[in-house]
Amino acid sequence: MGHPRVDAIVQQAREAVAAAQSSAELERIRVSVLGRQGELTQLLRSLGALASEERPLIGAAANEAKRELEALLDARLAATLET
Repeated sequence: MGHPRVDAIVQQAREAVAAAQSSAELERIRVSVLGRQGELTQLLRSLGALASEERPLIGAAANEAKRELEALLDARLAATLET
């Protein structure tokens, strides 16, 4: 992605998605990362407190990560529902 904080969140989420065995687990992961109180959402909300030179870097990385994780979760959910 481009920033260590974002990369850590994404890596943890990827591992959790890969290990998930049910649609309920995938939904729990989605909420814990992308939900209102999710890790990535909280990071995006904290951008205002960061140094002005860090904001665009972390913001762009976080938005890219959000899109990637949404696609990953959707694909994994579809695969889970097919089986």
